[in-house]
Amino acid sequence: MNRLVSWAMVITLLVNVLALPFLVRPANATGTIYINADGSISPQPTPIQSADNITYIFTNDIMNSSIIVQRNNTLIDGKGHMLQGQGIGIGTGLDLSYTENVTVQNTTITAFNYGMLLSLSSHDSVRANIVANCSIGIYAQSSLNSTFCGNSISLNNQFGLQLLSSSGNVISANNVTNNGGGSGYGISLGWSGSNRNNITDNELKDNNYGGIGVYWSSDFNLVARNSVVGGSQGIDLSNTSSNCTIVDNNVTGCGTSGIRLYGYNSNNTIARNRIIACGWYGLDVFSESNNNEITQNVIEAERYAGMRLGGTLNDVFANEVSTGQGIGNGAYGIVIYASGNFVYHNNFLWNSPHTYNPYACNSTWDDGYPSGGNYWSGYPAVDQKNGPYQNETGSDGIGDSPYIVDPNNLDHYPLTAPWPSNDVALLNLTTSKLGCKPTPTVGENCSVLINATVGNLGSYAEGFDVVVYANGTEVARGNMGLASRCHAVMNFNLSTVGWAKGNYTIRAYAEPIQGEANTTNNLLEDWFVVTLLGDVNGDGKVDVKDVYATALAFGTSLDGPNPEGRRYNPNCDINDDYMVDVKDYYIVCRHYGEVDP
Repeated sequence: MNRLVSWAMVITLLVNVLALPFLVRPANATGTIYINADGSISPQPTPIQSADNITYIFTNDIMNSSIIVQRNNTLIDGKGHMLQGQGIGIGTGLDLSYTENVTVQNTTITAFNYGMLLSLSSHDSVRANIVANCSIGIYAQSSLNSTFCGNSISLNNQFGLQLLSSSGNVISANNVTNNGGGSGYGISLGWSGSNRNNITDNELKDNNYGGIGVYWSSDFNLVARNSVVGGSQGIDLSNTSSNCTIVDNNVTGCGTSGIRLYGYNSNNTIARNRIIACGWYGLDVFSESNNNEITQNVIEAERYAGMRLGGTLNDVFANEVSTGQGIGNGAYGIVIYASGNFVYHNNFLWNSPHTYNPYACNSTWDDGYPSGGNYWSGYPAVDQKNGPYQNETGSDGIGDSPYIVDPNNLDHYPLTAPWPSNDVALLNLTTSKLGCKPTPTVGENCSVLINATVGNLGSYAEGFDVVVYANGTEVARGNMGLASRCHAVMNFNLSTVGWAKGNYTIRAYAEPIQGEANTTNNLLEDWFVVTLLGDVNGDGKVDVKDVYATALAFGTSLDGPNPEGRRYNPNCDINDDYMVDVKDYYIVCRHYGEVDP
């Protein structure tokens, strides 16, 4: 019996010894741990080790304690361990104030007032950390040129990451979710002097008040390529912030606005963002937000309106606003609360209705001719005319009648196809024999001028070739470069040397450019007859009728002034020098009596 008891005690002791490595508990280092300016760590012992006074490594979780870093040019690597405080709203987890060139990585920080604090710091790096369940996850004040990259920041009561009066910082590739209460954002820049920061490539989701906030005179900041889902505001620029760029962001499902400019924000650029299914407005420019550029944004399926303009002198162009996704949901395309904005080259698609202007504010809804206005789905576009008064023959991609925005506003030059587009066109084609009746004639072995008016109806500068064919044979080619919505005349001087007498169909063709879907306007044609030299009326012989016609036109020219009662007849201008003179009369008389066999 005693032997059995002895063996039982031995086995129990052995089990307990073997289990010791698995029963190591987190260090309960109540108080504050210092990484001192001289490189030492105090108090000792502590679960942080350094072999070189440069790299500091956590060897265990640290509970109920804070860390203050006073040494510059160091790396603090949590190795996945936890730094846990005594509860939300109490103390600071890791304090990097007054430091320079300190890196903190791979650390989980939870249950503090500030999870991490940087005050008057510079060139620090905070990367690949988890910061959760604090009042503010990461807080930087008056800090410069630091990097916050690849962190997971979540479930903090107020802000996920907040910078005040801090400039030159990079906030990139962080995952920021479920932060904020009241006025808290996932990421925010605030108060005077938070300038020239870059907020890029972050994932933000369901942050209560908003995804990204830039406010109180925070200037020259870049907000780019972020994904923002949920929350009240997606990206919020407010209170006298200027010269910021908000570009290439995806914003979805925000309760109030996708992107908002509120309160005296000026000279900002809002470009190439995609804003989908937000509660009130996709893009809200309100409360004296003036002189901003808003371009190339895609705004879809907003509940009340795609865009609201409550500031003035904003340049709103090349956006696509589609609140109904093709079916119409009763939402406005654009709501106007201020005068003096410039709205052009936008596509308003399937909104119901496109505009709402309750205060009869006046804005400019086109960019003049030939640049054009906006594309409005449902507008019954007729495009048979061109010119600033739409009274010249030939289409130009602009509707022949204005689009009525409301009783106070007109889009004078509504587009007939959505913007942007790649579209070059032949707008008009004439020869130097224009207006000749009954037949335009060109004497054999003479020349004739072809005038091709070409246009770039698309949204980008284009270079393209125009080819001239006579009865299907290429006889001339030229290259034209045109800016968007511009046109020009190309002149081709054709010699009929070697051409057989007879009818010729002249076709001018603008060769399609890359991405051009509409080629129906790339071709125009005209015609003339190559005749006996001197047969100005094209009846196959040179007789008194030709002599008489040339005599009537003698002394006239294309540009005039012409003798009273006489007018220029291009057929009688046999040598095509834009005047009917003794040279032409001599040719007719010399060939008098000849008949085409």
